[in-house]
Amino acid sequence: MLCVILAILVSFWNQHPARAAVLALLIAAVVAAGLLRGRYLLRRVGYLVTSEGRDQIRYEELADGAVRHLIIDGEMLTGAPHVVYLPDHEAWERSMPAWARLRRNEIVERIKQALGTKRYQFEELRVRDA
Repeated sequence: MLCVILAILVSFWNQHPARAAVLALLIAAVVAAGLLRGRYLLRRVGYLVTSEGRDQIRYEELADGAVRHLIIDGEMLTGAPHVVYLPDHEAWERSMPAWARLRRNEIVERIKQALGTKRYQFEELRVRDA
Protein backbone atom coordinates (compact mmCIF):
# COMPACT_ATOMS: atom_id res chain seq x y z
CA MET A 1 0.00 0.00 0.00
CA LEU A 2 2.77 2.40 0.91
CA CYS A 3 4.60 1.58 -2.32
CA VAL A 4 1.49 2.40 -4.35
CA ILE A 5 1.09 5.74 -2.57
CA LEU A 6 4.75 6.57 -3.15
CA ALA A 7 4.52 5.63 -6.83
CA ILE A 8 1.49 7.87 -7.31
CA LEU A 9 3.20 10.69 -5.43
CA VAL A 10 6.37 10.42 -7.56
CA SER A 11 4.32 10.43 -10.74
CA PHE A 12 2.32 13.42 -9.50
CA TRP A 13 5.57 15.14 -8.43
CA ASN A 14 6.88 15.12 -12.01
CA GLN A 15 3.77 16.87 -13.31
CA HIS A 16 2.91 19.17 -10.37
CA PRO A 17 5.85 19.59 -7.96
CA ALA A 18 4.27 22.27 -5.75
CA ARG A 19 0.99 20.38 -5.34
CA ALA A 20 2.86 17.12 -4.75
CA ALA A 21 4.91 18.77 -1.98
CA VAL A 22 1.72 19.94 -0.28
CA LEU A 23 0.19 16.48 -0.66
CA ALA A 24 3.31 14.85 0.82
CA LEU A 25 3.18 17.21 3.80
CA LEU A 26 -0.50 16.43 4.34
CA ILE A 27 0.16 12.69 4.25
CA ALA A 28 3.03 13.10 6.71
CA ALA A 29 0.81 15.20 9.00
CA VAL A 30 -1.96 12.59 8.99
CA VAL A 31 0.49 9.79 9.79
CA ALA A 32 2.12 11.85 12.55
CA ALA A 33 -1.27 12.75 14.03
CA GLY A 34 -2.25 9.08 14.14
CA LEU A 35 0.98 8.14 15.91
CA LEU A 36 0.64 11.01 18.38
CA ARG A 37 -2.99 10.10 19.08
CA GLY A 38 -1.98 6.53 19.89
CA ARG A 39 0.78 7.69 22.25
CA TYR A 40 -1.63 10.17 23.90
CA LEU A 41 -4.23 7.45 24.47
CA LEU A 42 -1.58 5.10 25.84
CA ARG A 43 -0.48 7.72 28.37
CA ARG A 44 -4.02 8.81 29.29
CA VAL A 45 -5.69 5.39 29.60
CA GLY A 46 -2.61 3.27 30.31
CA TYR A 47 -3.16 0.79 27.48
CA LEU A 48 -3.76 0.74 23.74
CA VAL A 49 -5.21 -1.87 21.39
CA THR A 50 -4.31 -1.68 17.70
CA SER A 51 -4.03 -3.94 14.71
CA GLU A 52 -0.68 -5.53 13.93
CA GLY A 53 -0.36 -6.31 10.26
CA ARG A 54 -3.43 -7.71 8.56
CA ASP A 55 -4.67 -10.25 11.09
CA GLN A 56 -3.11 -9.79 14.50
CA ILE A 57 -4.06 -7.57 17.44
CA ARG A 58 -1.43 -5.69 19.45
CA TYR A 59 -2.07 -4.89 23.11
CA GLU A 60 0.27 -2.30 24.64
CA GLU A 61 0.36 -0.97 28.16
CA LEU A 62 2.42 1.56 30.03
CA ALA A 63 4.14 0.27 33.17
CA ASP A 64 6.89 2.01 35.12
CA GLY A 65 7.51 4.43 32.27
CA ALA A 66 8.04 1.66 29.71
CA VAL A 67 5.72 0.28 27.05
CA ARG A 68 5.25 -3.48 27.02
CA HIS A 69 3.16 -5.37 24.50
CA LEU A 70 1.77 -8.70 23.43
CA ILE A 71 0.36 -9.97 20.14
CA ILE A 72 -2.83 -12.01 19.75
CA ASP A 73 -3.59 -13.87 16.55
CA GLY A 74 -6.64 -13.15 14.49
CA GLU A 75 -8.01 -13.62 11.02
CA MET A 76 -9.61 -11.15 8.65
CA LEU A 77 -12.48 -12.83 6.83
CA THR A 78 -14.26 -11.60 3.71
CA GLY A 79 -17.80 -10.46 4.42
CA ALA A 80 -17.57 -11.40 8.10
CA PRO A 81 -16.23 -9.90 11.31
CA HIS A 82 -12.50 -10.01 12.03
CA VAL A 83 -11.93 -13.07 14.23
CA VAL A 84 -9.65 -12.68 17.26
CA TYR A 85 -8.35 -15.99 18.61
CA LEU A 86 -7.98 -15.76 22.38
CA PRO A 87 -5.83 -18.47 23.95
CA ASP A 88 -7.60 -20.36 26.73
CA HIS A 89 -6.21 -20.01 30.25
CA GLU A 90 -3.68 -22.83 29.90
CA ALA A 91 -2.33 -21.63 26.54
CA TRP A 92 -2.25 -18.04 27.83
CA GLU A 93 -0.10 -19.06 30.79
CA ARG A 94 2.31 -20.90 28.48
CA SER A 95 2.60 -18.41 25.64
CA MET A 96 2.25 -14.88 27.02
CA PRO A 97 4.99 -12.72 28.55
CA ALA A 98 5.49 -13.09 32.31
CA TRP A 99 3.88 -9.72 33.11
CA ALA A 100 0.63 -10.81 31.39
CA ARG A 101 0.31 -14.41 32.55
CA LEU A 102 -1.92 -13.90 35.58
CA ARG A 103 -3.87 -11.04 33.98
CA ARG A 104 -5.72 -12.82 31.16
CA ASN A 105 -9.24 -11.74 32.14
CA GLU A 106 -8.25 -8.09 32.58
CA ILE A 107 -6.35 -7.91 29.28
CA VAL A 108 -9.02 -9.79 27.29
CA GLU A 109 -11.72 -7.50 28.69
CA ARG A 110 -9.71 -4.43 27.68
CA ILE A 111 -9.22 -5.82 24.16
CA LYS A 112 -12.93 -6.58 23.80
CA GLN A 113 -13.88 -3.16 25.09
CA ALA A 114 -11.45 -1.39 22.73
CA LEU A 115 -12.39 -3.36 19.61
CA GLY A 116 -16.10 -3.83 20.22
CA THR A 117 -18.26 -6.60 18.80
CA LYS A 118 -19.64 -4.98 15.65
CA ARG A 119 -16.56 -5.68 13.51
CA TYR A 120 -14.81 -8.23 15.73
CA GLN A 121 -15.68 -11.72 16.86
CA PHE A 122 -13.79 -13.38 19.71
CA GLU A 123 -13.12 -17.11 19.82
CA GLU A 124 -11.38 -18.92 22.63
CA LEU A 125 -8.85 -21.47 21.47
CA ARG A 126 -8.86 -24.68 23.49
CA VAL A 127 -5.64 -26.51 24.21
CA ARG A 128 -5.63 -30.01 22.76
CA ASP A 129 -4.25 -32.89 24.72
CA ALA A 130 -0.88 -33.95 23.41
